[in-house]
Amino acid sequence: MNKDYFIKPISAKDTHSVRHSVLREGRPITDCVFEGDNLDTTYHLGLFYKKQLIGVVSLMLNSNKQIQERSQYQLRGMAILTPYQGQGLGKYLIDASIKKLTELHCKVVWCNAREIALSFYKRNQFQVLGQPFSIPLIGNHFTMFRKIN
Repeated sequence: MNKDYFIKPISAKDTHSVRHSVLREGRPITDCVFEGDNLDTTYHLGLFYKKQLIGVVSLMLNSNKQIQERSQYQLRGMAILTPYQGQGLGKYLIDASIKKLTELHCKVVWCNAREIALSFYKRNQFQVLGQPFSIPLIGNHFTMFRKIN
């Protein structure tokens, strides 16, 4: 990673500006507050360019009934500001997430990926689980997972 980019832990509130502009544009900022954001078992990571927060991801202790492994986390609210998309920066957030989850002895990470992000997650070793589904006001999603060694 270029030295101008770095990842560090951030607060749930810090995620809201990036979540809002990328994931909930045109909706109330309150839509950027996710259930579980402030739990002690939830971790938020921020990707910075110099001093500007340009990307976020949240890791929540949450089980998906379709996955048998007991030790699992959900990756939620991953977003990179539009001017920085398509540059391979999302991989840095995935790699940092996997590192954090490895430290937590997590065995599987899963997410509900937007249809437009499907190829990104596949490139980062996630697999589709089940059929697509729609989230009202947001669009089609796929449940995806990745095993962690």
